[in-house]
Amino acid sequence: MPHQQSLMPALVLLFGLAILLAQRSDSGKISAFHSWARVGYGIGKICLLAIPLQWPIDLVQGAEPAAMSAKAVWLICIIRTLQLFLITTGAFDMIIGVRGLLGLSTQEMHQTPARSSSFRNLWSRWLPAFESSLFPSPWQHLPCLLFIAALSLLSRGSWAGAGVWIVTHVLWIYLESLRGKSLWAPLPLPIQVACNLVLLVVSQVLLVSPNWNSALFHLHLMFQSQEPSLYSLFLEKRLTTPWLQTHIALAMLSVLALPRLNGLLALPVKTWKVIGIIIAGLSVLFSFRQNEATPDALRQCIQWPVSYFWGEGNSCVHQGYDGWLFDQEELNVRTQQRMSPRLGDQLPDWVKTQEKAGTQVTLIPLPAKLAMHPEQFLRAEYFTAAQPLGLKPKLDQLAQAGATVLDPAKLLWDGKNKRPTYYASDSHWTFETMKEVASMTAKHVRQQHVNLCGQETPLISATILERETAGDLAYELLPLYPAHLFGTETAQLVSIKGLIPDANSPVLIAGGEALDVFEKAELSFGNDAGEPQHSGFATQLAVLLGRSVSVASETDLDSLQKKAVGKKLLILLIEADDL
Repeated sequence: MPHQQSLMPALVLLFGLAILLAQRSDSGKISAFHSWARVGYGIGKICLLAIPLQWPIDLVQGAEPAAMSAKAVWLICIIRTLQLFLITTGAFDMIIGVRGLLGLSTQEMHQTPARSSSFRNLWSRWLPAFESSLFPSPWQHLPCLLFIAALSLLSRGSWAGAGVWIVTHVLWIYLESLRGKSLWAPLPLPIQVACNLVLLVVSQVLLVSPNWNSALFHLHLMFQSQEPSLYSLFLEKRLTTPWLQTHIALAMLSVLALPRLNGLLALPVKTWKVIGIIIAGLSVLFSFRQNEATPDALRQCIQWPVSYFWGEGNSCVHQGYDGWLFDQEELNVRTQQRMSPRLGDQLPDWVKTQEKAGTQVTLIPLPAKLAMHPEQFLRAEYFTAAQPLGLKPKLDQLAQAGATVLDPAKLLWDGKNKRPTYYASDSHWTFETMKEVASMTAKHVRQQHVNLCGQETPLISATILERETAGDLAYELLPLYPAHLFGTETAQLVSIKGLIPDANSPVLIAGGEALDVFEKAELSFGNDAGEPQHSGFATQLAVLLGRSVSVASETDLDSLQKKAVGKKLLILLIEADDL
């Protein structure tokens, strides 16, 4: 998982230092039952809470500026604060528990730091083993600050942000030293604790931002009121799923309400020890939920309650309303910055090359499932398709390069009230939608390229095929029995034989899975015999054009350029999200 990888360097550093700083204690040995429970609580803090909380942090760190909002910044600063408490105290709990199993008693390494009323008290209780008597106050807390800043740097923080964060906290501690008491005195103690936490949360913007400019932007956004955009609402929705809210609530309870574990587990009541051991088992189990090497049966057992009770998908599939599933990549396109070159970046020059070679390019940008059905992701009133940011300028650029752009988004949007354009639990367009786009394309070709169309109706043989599947996205979530939770999708295909693809045809139709679905047996709505079904987009368009066409099931421009040599017309199906 990407968020596990983002946090792993920080965890390795943390465990290494925790082992080195663990000190013997004269408090006596603790039982194996007590030790296992302590290990369980530590594993739970890290695996069940801290690691899953890295995913929203990664989302905000890589978010498009247009998708950012004050709510997102505040939420992510709260999450980072909770995460820092969880990974440090969780690591210390595990080390203390492991040493207990080895027969060694260990001095307590944290003392409910979130209940501190001052910053001096916060660092003394959070990382007491990191305090240095070599430095006078307030500098004795500098090793603690450096360590927390280092953890953030290893989690995509910035050097400038970490430096300013350290200076800021040293300044606050210095002011407390001058006063001889908390910055918030003489306010009541609960209010002092709350103020301390709020200021700590605000300061996290310096650690959570990937660079200094982002830190300034996020800090300004935190205290600014602005009109929400479609993309900021999408990002906020991703950050506030029921599953994530449950994690945040449990993290808050663990950080703020959980008493000192040593005292809690020393009680004669065994309940707390049993809970700790159960948490260890759950932590191990859920660590395999999204691991590709996990057997399908185990992944099914772990994912089913998450999908059923919380309506949560995984890192590849988002679970929307009413059983609708979306590819997470479609959400990334609308909320995240593009880190790698897009296919659309190469297309303008490529189109010009084809024009010079005498091949007219007709481009059909297919709107994504999320673009056509955004109400199943975020309840709202939409007046047009939820296309990616900057799509229109890209289409204009392609038109200027010489391509004919046939955008079916408006046609499909206007007709989607009659029938869905995509299947609820599958990533592909419906057979009816495919035929509608094929009809639109054929109409354009007959108007603009009459000489490339057949003048007589070809002899064909049509057969009706009934197909049923749970959907590829449903199988991605529940690999064994997805239909039990998401039901099945049905399609009535029209298989047409008599127009065999002709490599010498002057018309070339190219595309990816949108071209192959209903054609190839291994894709959704395929067949067990493994035979081509002759129901795909190319077949339907060939019938409407009255002639055989050449077909290329690929969007790699270098390979496509070779196949386009000598063609008069290239019809390219491409995902609008790839532009």
